[in-house]
Order: sequence, then C-alpha cells, then structure tokens
Amino acid sequence: MNNYEEYGEHSDSSEDIPVLRPIPTIRQSIIGQVRTCRSVSFLEWNFLAFSLISIITGCAFNIYRLATLPTNSDEYVFAIIVLVNLIFCVWYLLHGIFQEQPFEALMFVLTTLLLSVLITLNYAAVNDDTGPSHLKLIRFLVTVFLTLPSAILGLKVGWHYWDSGNLIFKTVGGDMRLQRMCRTLLSGMSLLVFDAQAFISCLVLIMERGISDLTDEDKVIISSGVVFIILWLSIGYVAIRKENMHLVWLFFVTSIIQPAYSVYLFVDGLREIADSYSTIRTYSIFIAGIALVIAHFSLLATFVVIASNFGKGLSAAVYGEQEVSGGSGSSLLQSNEDRRHYGSTLGCCSI
Repeated sequence: MNNYEEYGEHSDSSEDIPVLRPIPTIRQSIIGQVRTCRSVSFLEWNFLAFSLISIITGCAFNIYRLATLPTNSDEYVFAIIVLVNLIFCVWYLLHGIFQEQPFEALMFVLTTLLLSVLITLNYAAVNDDTGPSHLKLIRFLVTVFLTLPSAILGLKVGWHYWDSGNLIFKTVGGDMRLQRMCRTLLSGMSLLVFDAQAFISCLVLIMERGISDLTDEDKVIISSGVVFIILWLSIGYVAIRKENMHLVWLFFVTSIIQPAYSVYLFVDGLREIADSYSTIRTYSIFIAGIALVIAHFSLLATFVVIASNFGKGLSAAVYGEQEVSGGSGSSLLQSNEDRRHYGSTLGCCSI
C-alpha cells in the first residue's frame, strides 16, 4: 500500500517534482485516536465481514423468535439476552479494529463463546414433552459453524494488536512508560463496557415470567438499573478522560451495586434449583452473574492502576494535542499530528 501522497508543493528545479508527504493512518476522534479505513489489513476486513455476517444471522434468528414466541416464556427472555449481547459484539468488533484494541477483540471472542455455551444449553434443554424445535436446531448448528472461525480470527487479530502496539506507538510515541499506561487505560475502557454488558444481561434475567408478566418490583429494578449503568458508565469514562479523582471516588463508592445485584440473582437461581425447576434462565443467571463478578472486580483493580497514572501526561497524549514529555526528560513527538505522520512512514498496520 502506498503510504505517501502528492502534496501541493514543487521543487525549484527545472522539472516539477511533487513533494511526497506521508498519508496519515490514524485520526483524532471523540473517543481518541482511531485508524483510517485504508490502514485496515486484508485479514482484518475478512474478520470484520465474517463476524458481521455471523452477528446479522444471529440477530435475524432472535428477532424472529421475539416475533413468534409467547412474551411470558423463558425462551422470549433468552432471545432478548442473545440480542443484547450481539449488539455489544458489534461495538467490540468495530471499536476493536479501528482502535487496534486487543482487549476489545478478546471481549468479542469471550462474548461469542459465552453465547455459544448458552445456545448449546438452550438446544439441549427440553421444553415439556416437545423437545427442541427445528429452529433451535438450526440456530445451534449455525452458531457452531460460525463461532469457531470468528473466535480464531478474533484471537489472531487481537494477538497481533497486542504484539505490535502500532496504534499505541502512533498515539503516545516511543516512551515505554506511556505505552504501558496506555495499554492499561485501553484495557480499563474495554472492561468498563463488558461490565455494562454483563449487568444489562443480568437485568434482563430478572424477568422470571417473561416481559408480559412483569411485577412492579421487576419494573423498578430494570428501569433503575438501566439508568444506573448509563450514569455509572459516564462517570467512569469522564473520570478517566478528565483524570478527575472526585469522580473516581464516586465510581468506586457506587460500584457495590453490581456485586450486590449478582448475589440477589444467585439466590434466585439457587431457589429454582432447590425447587427442581431449572430452565435456560437458571443457567443464564449463573453464567451472566459469574461473568459480571469477574469483569467487575477486574475493572476495579484496573481502575486503581489507571487512577495512579493521573497527571503523568497520558490523557493529553491520547485525547489532546499537547506536548508530552517522558519521565527521563527526553522529548517525545511534540503532538499527535507529529505522531500520526511519523507513524505513517512506518507503514500501515498489517497482519
């Protein structure tokens, strides 16, 4: 790929020779540095296309299920959970590729594998005396055949992002200290989204009798939970973006909600097991709840490290256009524009 373009300047010689300038392969956005489309490699496009086909197919199946199933059934709730997680997969896929985030690729793979486990359990479950429907069989087979290639491609792409660190270098320069801090920040952002994903999935699971038979308690939990997670996500993002310790403390104080709600769901799931009434909702409670607890405490641990890096120039390097200096006193590239142009001379990110 040609990384240079003609620039509107000419030399003073008799021949008009255009001056070549490097083509930027990243640009500034509201969420930080993102790659341009021309810097995405052939393998990444394949991963993107194949995964989108898998997601669209899954969405079509579950939308059809929502249109045909009784709204007071466990299957209806299960279809909502799958659909919610597929929407998050779109975020991980696009954000992971265009920000070269290995953790986003990992979250995509993890989500697809968890969905595969749930869909397998759902297929194996017997509903009364009818057994699995033909549509559940088709969904199970499609999931098996599409998940494995997507997971393999996702792991390959994610490993390349981790190993190369191209976008991190173009964002913060060659200072290893800033690069480590940037990796931690990006991992924290990924965990923040995954935490919200798991919490929303757990909120859906409060619907014990489907969406049509919601109790007043269920309505209060779901509505307040959605408002809470939106505010909590915003607090976490702004705290990192603005390096605001007051918001960090508020973030930690309110972080008790997720594990407390997980315990509430676990008790509900254990009650169903004790009553010999295990359904796909019961399995989903424990899988989503365990995922939420692990992601939540991993996020809090990562947040401690991120907060300890406040005031060391990382936020200016990732989101701003200010000068960044290394701890040893050696100057890094003076601005993100310099880093973009310098990084583009090394070639586009390729796998």
